[in-house]
Amino acid sequence: MKLVDNRYKVNKLIKDSTYSTIYEVVDIWDNDKKLFMKVYNTEKQGKVIDYFINNFISISRIKHPYLLTCKQFSIIKTIDGRKVKIKQYYSTTEYTDAPSLEETNNNLSLKEKINIILRICTVLDYLHHRGIVYKLLSPTHVFIENDENLKIMDLATIYENISNSEYDNITRFFIAPEVILQQENKISSSADKYSLGMLMAYLLTDNFFKDEQMPYIYKHILEMSEYQIDFMNQIINILTNKNPFVRDIEINGLIKEIKRVFNVDYKYDLIKERGGLNFETKIIGRDREINKILENDDSISKGFNTIKMLLICGEDGVGKTRFLKEVSYLLRMRGRDVYSIEINDNNNSNLMPLTEILRQTIKDTPEQIVEKYAREFIDVLPELKFMLGSNLVSYFSDHKYRLRLFDRVTNYFEDFASSREEVKYLIIDNIEKTAVDFLYLIDYLLKNISYGNLMLIVSCDEKIILRNSDKYDVFYRWLNREYVARIKISNLNLNEIGEFVQQILGINYKPLKFAAVLLKESRGNPRYIEYMIKDLYVKGELFFVEEGFWDLKAQRYSEIYFPSSLDEALKSQLEIVEKKYMGIMKILSAYKNSVSKAILSRIVYMDEDKLNKILQELTSMRLIDEVVYDWGFSYSINNVQLKKLIYYRIPKDEKEDIHRNIAELLQECYTDNYEMVMEELIHHLVASNQREKAINIILNLVKKQNNLYGTKSLLLWEEAYEICKDIDISHKISILEALGKIYYMRGKNDKALEIYEELHKEGLKYNKLEYCVMANIGISETYLQIGLNSKALKKAKETIDFARQIGYVRGIAESKLLYCKVLFFSNIMENIQEYLNEVKIFALENNIGEVFGNLYNLMGLYQYYIGNAEEAIGYYKKSIKYFHQYGRLIDSTRPMNNIALIYVVLGQYDNAMEYYQNALAIVDKQEVLNLKLAYLNNIGEVYMTKCEYEKAKNYFEEAREIAKEIGDGNGILITSLNLGLIYLYTNKYDQAYNYYNILKEEYSKEKNISFEVETQYYHFLGEFYFNFGKWDEAKTWYFKAMQQYKQYDTSGYLISKSKLAQIEYLSKGVFNKEEFDNLRAEFKSKGLNYIRRKFLLYLGVLSFMEQDYDYLMDILTEDDQLKDDYCAQNFEFIRQLLISGMKDDERSYNNLIKLEEEVKKNNLENLAIIINLLLGNRAFERGNHFQSFNFFVEALDIIYRLIKNVPIRDLQISFTKTQNSDQIKDKLSKAIYKVFNEKIVWTRLDELKREDNIEKYFDYSSLLDLMDKIQFAKLVEKNVLYGDIKDILDISNLIKELTDNYKYNLDLILKFICKETLAQRGCILVYDEIKNEYVPIVQIHSGENINLNQNLLALANRYDGGILLSTSLETNVIGLYKELLPKNTKALICVPITIKEKKVNIKTERRKNVDLNIQKSQGFILLETDRLFNRFDEKRIDLIRNLINIIFLNIENYKLKTLSTIDRLTGTHTRKYFENELTNKINESKRNQKSFALAIIDVDNFKSINDTYGHRIGDLVLSNIGKHLIESIRKTDIIARYGGEEFVILIDDVEEEQAIKVAEKIRRGISKLDISNIEHTITISIGVSLFPKHSQFKEELLIKADQALYSAKRKGKNRVVMWNTNLSNALDRVDRLAGILTGNINVDQTNVTAILDTISIIKSSISKDEKIFLFLGKVIEVLQAEYCTLIELDKDGNILFNYSRKRFDKNWSENNYINHKIVEDAIINKKGEFLIDWDTGNDAVLNLNTPNWQSVIVLPLIKDNNMRGIGYITVPIREKEFDYNSYNLAKTLWDIFSTIM
Repeated sequence: MKLVDNRYKVNKLIKDSTYSTIYEVVDIWDNDKKLFMKVYNTEKQGKVIDYFINNFISISRIKHPYLLTCKQFSIIKTIDGRKVKIKQYYSTTEYTDAPSLEETNNNLSLKEKINIILRICTVLDYLHHRGIVYKLLSPTHVFIENDENLKIMDLATIYENISNSEYDNITRFFIAPEVILQQENKISSSADKYSLGMLMAYLLTDNFFKDEQMPYIYKHILEMSEYQIDFMNQIINILTNKNPFVRDIEINGLIKEIKRVFNVDYKYDLIKERGGLNFETKIIGRDREINKILENDDSISKGFNTIKMLLICGEDGVGKTRFLKEVSYLLRMRGRDVYSIEINDNNNSNLMPLTEILRQTIKDTPEQIVEKYAREFIDVLPELKFMLGSNLVSYFSDHKYRLRLFDRVTNYFEDFASSREEVKYLIIDNIEKTAVDFLYLIDYLLKNISYGNLMLIVSCDEKIILRNSDKYDVFYRWLNREYVARIKISNLNLNEIGEFVQQILGINYKPLKFAAVLLKESRGNPRYIEYMIKDLYVKGELFFVEEGFWDLKAQRYSEIYFPSSLDEALKSQLEIVEKKYMGIMKILSAYKNSVSKAILSRIVYMDEDKLNKILQELTSMRLIDEVVYDWGFSYSINNVQLKKLIYYRIPKDEKEDIHRNIAELLQECYTDNYEMVMEELIHHLVASNQREKAINIILNLVKKQNNLYGTKSLLLWEEAYEICKDIDISHKISILEALGKIYYMRGKNDKALEIYEELHKEGLKYNKLEYCVMANIGISETYLQIGLNSKALKKAKETIDFARQIGYVRGIAESKLLYCKVLFFSNIMENIQEYLNEVKIFALENNIGEVFGNLYNLMGLYQYYIGNAEEAIGYYKKSIKYFHQYGRLIDSTRPMNNIALIYVVLGQYDNAMEYYQNALAIVDKQEVLNLKLAYLNNIGEVYMTKCEYEKAKNYFEEAREIAKEIGDGNGILITSLNLGLIYLYTNKYDQAYNYYNILKEEYSKEKNISFEVETQYYHFLGEFYFNFGKWDEAKTWYFKAMQQYKQYDTSGYLISKSKLAQIEYLSKGVFNKEEFDNLRAEFKSKGLNYIRRKFLLYLGVLSFMEQDYDYLMDILTEDDQLKDDYCAQNFEFIRQLLISGMKDDERSYNNLIKLEEEVKKNNLENLAIIINLLLGNRAFERGNHFQSFNFFVEALDIIYRLIKNVPIRDLQISFTKTQNSDQIKDKLSKAIYKVFNEKIVWTRLDELKREDNIEKYFDYSSLLDLMDKIQFAKLVEKNVLYGDIKDILDISNLIKELTDNYKYNLDLILKFICKETLAQRGCILVYDEIKNEYVPIVQIHSGENINLNQNLLALANRYDGGILLSTSLETNVIGLYKELLPKNTKALICVPITIKEKKVNIKTERRKNVDLNIQKSQGFILLETDRLFNRFDEKRIDLIRNLINIIFLNIENYKLKTLSTIDRLTGTHTRKYFENELTNKINESKRNQKSFALAIIDVDNFKSINDTYGHRIGDLVLSNIGKHLIESIRKTDIIARYGGEEFVILIDDVEEEQAIKVAEKIRRGISKLDISNIEHTITISIGVSLFPKHSQFKEELLIKADQALYSAKRKGKNRVVMWNTNLSNALDRVDRLAGILTGNINVDQTNVTAILDTISIIKSSISKDEKIFLFLGKVIEVLQAEYCTLIELDKDGNILFNYSRKRFDKNWSENNYINHKIVEDAIINKKGEFLIDWDTGNDAVLNLNTPNWQSVIVLPLIKDNNMRGIGYITVPIREKEFDYNSYNLAKTLWDIFSTIM
């Protein structure tokens, strides 16, 4: 290979690997510049290639002085001048031969290293600015070119390395943990900051490869000052923190700090680096359209396509040319030959475009084809004379031969594209600009080309093609051809414009506000957007500031003026308008949106013909756009700047008149429904100074809204406010009041305060002082809502005084009530009842009914506070009644919530939930977020109390999101508290600790914390410290919580009090029964039964620990009264534990073992610890020392797992101490002594040194060394994972157990390895060539499956003997990759399955010959454990290595067997395999005298599925059915694909009844399959035969099962039929009858059955209507139609009645798809036909891109030569099209049925 694509000259080979080959090349098109060229292995690099096809262009636009640039990605077209037939992809990137940082590090000075750090910071900051995360920064990816410059590895190589998990050893140390663990949701620019920190450490320290706990030792030779070292220490520690959220240093600021600390003169210009515009962006907003083209390409390659041309339509500037370039590129990347032309003024005459097309295609046309057509083409391609000889003479000098040219061009393209393997594309841009002759040629080509893979993709702007022209006729024909598909290219939407601008400006976010302005000005036209941005940039209006961001000079977006990109064109257009069209254009310029023709005709007072003519002229000149809506044609000026220019030139008075006239006309036309034209009407009313009227219309619409506080209402009120904001208007005050209320209700407190302040000012201004009162009440309410209680109280007092002063009675009542409310929520309870009674009397005296809702709610709150729950509920119900009476549904949710709270306290959770859910439904519908937050949280708390933690968590998380959205500090705190509690209660202590930190931060920030939230925060801290065994801290916080709960919450008070009592026992061993009994009595008296039961059971645990079984029995007796009504799974587990724990018998022991499994499944590890201790003690007492050993180790293991991820060592130790871990170790020591006669010296908790981590305490490695094989076997014999191989003690035993069943062997080997290592999870992975990934062939697991990490496999592949990762390995080299350990995994082993092959001698550039051992990796053995007690060590790795060859051979044999016995599509066995197994099974069953069944399965209507959805979907259906069948059978059964859509199952060891049950289960299961893209239900029919009952011979069994299947089909499909002796004769008769028709047994049987059924219907003794009903259903079924209609006629041919049915509908239906023109023609001509109805259904399916056109069969019903009716059958053509066969069958059925008419 010397020359690639006639551009790249290959100098030398650089590197050859599995994934790619790298060359040094010279670009002869670019001054012989050196580049790297990488040629990709298409089989291994599919993912990378796909990514580069879609993204390489964008990557290549990322350019920076310190980044190697990506140049080009393409497919090789030629090598050494010859065209390449295979798909071979390559990329080119910037060349460098500079040494890496790894090679130069030791030779660099401090100054040089700091400069390197600064340059790397610079390039990373640039990449992050562009929204790119580099991910793989390391010394091997940094190249030092000279003192002033470096380069980091190109982005394409980085992506490839990440995708293939291909990293060198040193790079792994620099990769952020979240990248290693592939946690995509956590990967951000922080990942690069981690790498940067590691790189700093690498450059500046001597002990970069240190343990995490050790401090860095900085290089003495660098002579850094203490200040510099302290600075770098701080920076490195922050940047290398494992938590990405902690790495919050801004790189730009870091550069400045490094310059300051190291006194470095380093400059970089952000404006120069980032301040340019980039218009070479990736295509945006066209995914759907591109996918259509690529899907069409897929169809062509599979031979399914019927489309010949794709017509790309869109307005000028929308991006059709850009779209076609993208499509051309993507098709070329698929290996397609693409030939493109763009029609312009230079090539648009006559057949010039054909010349350009032929000029391109002839080069790739075989010589014999060129010679065949050269004579015909010489006129359009004169150079053929020189190519093939000067003797060629044209035959086409006369115009009459033009048609012959068209024919020859068509034949040429048929020959040119005749290869089925290659698809040829002709892409023609701007075809509307060509001459009509060329359009005729394309039209002829489309109609007449009959074979070959030629596809045309053509773009056009339909709007510039004049109607009633020849061009228009051609386009119209195309749009109605079934072989032409139209794809509409639309303008960009807001989000797409944001992305477009993001790419142009090179930023990492979408500037949506700026995009909104551009959308408004450009209507989303990409070309206009580009111009506007360029114009702003050139004028300096849009500029990049030194601080590193883009800015605009204009203070507001509304102040930006966007002049036209074509000023001169605009002026000339304006001159045209002024001369002839100014009247209409003024109207159009005054409109905000487009104007309908109907409205326009009434405004301009012009006759219709004249108006149409003018509109057509304006449209043809592209001065206006014509759009078709449901209501007809609408028009608008297409150039925004022209529209502005015309509008600004209209005199002011004339403008007002125009707007007034339009407004009056809109009101006249839409009297009953202004909402349809609301935006337009308001625009004209405001522009004509009719603001009062505009507001009245808005207010009337607001009144009609069901959702008074919803988004739509808010938008309407805001619109009204905008209109009246700057003027004096009567409605302004009421608008302000309503808007303030909405903002308050939706939790937008800042806006509410702002509006209420303005309302107060306006009230004073207009002397409407009652509104000042309402404003003050709103301000006070808002203060209270955000926790500013003192301000709220002060404002309430002021309001009372002011209301009295002005004599505003309702204001006095409302402000007094508010004062009471503030007092109550400020916990100032004195005199509240007296105040409330005063308000009540005052309201009654003054007949102020509106206040009673709030009044009774407050009275209820007070009554509940003083302990009168029943009275409180009574008041709340009155409150609800009054709120409903006055239509205040939202306000009624507050007393609902309060009632629910009481029921919660009373333990009546179902009642509480009913009120909560009702309240939530109201506020959710009304979109009142602050209340929704409260009710979600309250519902979550109910679930939490009931121990339904997962449900509770979901509610809390949703509530927390709302709290953050509306900025509710207390809401954020309370939901965070509750989530923290959930994690504590579910033993997820690391996540609980995270919330503990979050809460500390949020609590310190929030200044207005409510009393209740503060109390719950104290309670959370108590719970947190209690769970971690920090008794003193827990006591402090519980006590604080108890003191505050005492004032308002009995349940919280009692919980805190009971916890304090428990702490006394747990910390001091004081079991104070008297205190506990008092608590029991208090709980009982308050009726808090869920909480009471929880307390009782935990008290039971303490009694059990105290071994006071009498007291425990007393507790359980009390619990008996509660357990049925107040049940929760957690409670039942504790109860079972206590009952079984008291007894010492075999049954209780076994119950505890089962219970231990259950609590583990439910993640109740705290209970599992207790149960394992109990079991360990019991086993020890019984002398089962191995079992006791296992139980004690498991208890310790659980303790470790619970706290290992908690980052605070003090908390880890206190928790461990709480669990009495030292005592467990003592018991374990006794068990060890009994088993091994060895004494173990343990590390006790108080012996841990400050620098020791918790792993040291839980290290059991010395234990495993004590065991011999026998002892180890005893240790694992009870483990369910290894139970069936407990007697296999070594490899020799294992080999003896191997069989000729290779998968069984692999399973056995894996179990043996798992047993020897004590692995909890394991799998053997093999490479799947189809999926291009490693997949498990066998696996064993306890709990969750192994999650494969490709980085891990790549790392293991680098080490011949595999890798061992463990949290306890601290010095092992592989241990440095601990980040690859999955969460909660203690240790991991990964060993590649490789065999050494031959040595290969490779000659390399610049080096001597090298011998390489080439290894073939077949797969991996992957093992994991969560347990501390394991045997993941080097000895066990050696054992695995010794088994590699055996594993390899079994995999090879298994794959060979699988390839020959498994059907790749369905995963079932092949027919050949099945028949062999059937023979074996018959012989075996004869020997054992057993029965089995044979079931043949056929997919119903499968041909219809293929015809309707295509073969790809058909394959998907078969694949899904195969998968389901495999899952539905037992291991002893055999399933195979028997051919096409048929499957066969051997159901082992069943009799007739069982066989039918199994078959029925399978049938029902298939009918429930949900397969994407399939609209109707998939069904199967099954025929069953039985051995030996029906036959003892294989062929006969199959024949009889097939006969039974045939019977199932005949009886209506979707059923199971067992063979019987009656089937044979009947089937023979049907066969003979069916053979008369088509010979296709399935089709014939269906058709004949339909005929027979029709005859049966006619003969039946039912009414005529019933007969018609059944017959129409039968026609729908047999023809797979959607509708079938019988139109009954009288003797004169008039319609009497329509009978219609629809498929799947069991009642009469109305057929909306009857085309009466078709019916009339059938009546007149008395002739039937089948056709497509293009007229009906054009708007029937609104959610589809194409109209719902119908395929129709219409049939006259003639009896005795008189027409009695019309049969009309329809189905959407997107489903199927009726053909002659369908028509003929329908005619036969209708002819038979017409006898009843």
